[in-house]
Amino acid sequence: MAGIFAYALSPGFENNEGGYGELTWALETDKIDVSHSNRYIETNTTEHEGL
Repeated sequence: MAGIFAYALSPGFENNEGGYGELTWALETDKIDVSHSNRYIETNTTEHEGL
């Protein structure tokens, strides 16, 4: 059940380089905190032609 809730907040975490996070459920206050990070690789390409 917690996995469905977390996926609804950050869908697609399995794409690209993956992702990771933490779900904390404080039972005393019935509050849930979710922290999520996505991994990705960034590429910048520069081309020079006809110089």
